[in-house]
This record gives sequence, structure tokens and C-alpha cells, in this order.
Amino acid sequence: MTRRITLAVAVATFAVLAGAIATRPVVITQPAQGAALEPGRALLVLTGHDSQVTKAQFRPAASQKVFDELWLMHKGDSVTKAAQGWPMIPQIDFNACYAIFIFGGDTANTNGYRVRDVITEADAITVRYETDSYQTSSFNGIDHGNAVRPWGLILIPAPKGRTVILEQNVQGMRDTEPKWKQRVAFPGRIGIGRTIGGTSQHGSP
Repeated sequence: MTRRITLAVAVATFAVLAGAIATRPVVITQPAQGAALEPGRALLVLTGHDSQVTKAQFRPAASQKVFDELWLMHKGDSVTKAAQGWPMIPQIDFNACYAIFIFGGDTANTNGYRVRDVITEADAITVRYETDSYQTSSFNGIDHGNAVRPWGLILIPAPKGRTVILEQNVQGMRDTEPKWKQRVAFPGRIGIGRTIGGTSQHGSP
């Protein structure tokens, strides 16, 4: 008799729990339009201090043709060539990727660039980067530094209609919170110096 009562109680309890689970509403939360996702990382970052580009500029590439032109401009006569003599250029899947070149032009004491974050939003992808700079010793009170031409190649997922924004850390002191300044947006100047209606894009020139 005791076993039958215990079994009946167990069955009744299970039925009550099952009913509660079946009738409990399921709540699915989604990020709000334009809400920032967790910062990610670039697919690839190449950098250095020996570009052939002499003027500071930001250049995007969404096709292999444009990438080839920028790579040849960057490498100049130092481009790697095949045994037959033609330039050997990295091949990118531009259906899945988007390339950004940062050229620092003629400057001093810079090894290149570091990417801190890649933030994906509903309407934009923001790449946050900083300069990898260093100090040199002065002679006779004048420090001319090391003459360099820093560059960076950043590969991110294809934006698929999103605006791509570059923000640089302009906080020059070590071990302090970064201070992000918007440098450029692609396409064109979308999002720089004004807010775009229906989006979260904004910034200062």
C-alpha cells in the first residue's frame, strides 16, 4: 500500500511540474536596433614601419582589384615577385572579408598599428586602433627620431551594407583609459560630425 501511495504522489507531482513548464511563457531577448555587441577581433592584422606610401591616408578595399592596386602602391619596388617576374599579391575572399589600409606617411618612431577592438552594430562596424610608437634618445638636445612610414592592413568580416568606422586612441599616456577619436568612415564621410537618422552613428571630425 505504501509503495502505491508513494508512486501516485510522484506521478501527480511530475504532472504538476510538466503542466507548469508547458504553460510558462518563453521570453526571447534580442539586442536593440543599433545596440553594440561584445567587442570582437579583426580577422587579420599586418603592420610595419616600411611602407612606400609617403602621405597619411586611409584606404578601403572591397574587391581584389582595388586591393591589388593598394598593395602595389604600399610595397613599391619591394613587392615579392614570382620566379617569372610578376608580383605576388595576397588573395582575399571579398565575399566574406573587407580590407582597410592605414598609411601613416612620413613620420618618426612608429612601428605600426595595433587593433584594440572590432565592434559590430546593426548599422556599423567600428575598428578601434592605436599607434605602436616609442621614444628615442636625443643628441645635443634634439631628438629627430627614426624616420619611418608606418602602415597597417586590417581584415574584418564583410560589412554587408554597414558603415565601417575607424577610431584611433589619442590618449598618449600609458596605463590610462583610451580616448577614442573618429578618424574616417566608409563609405565617404557618413557618420562623421553628424548623427545619421535611424542609426546610432555619430562622431566628431
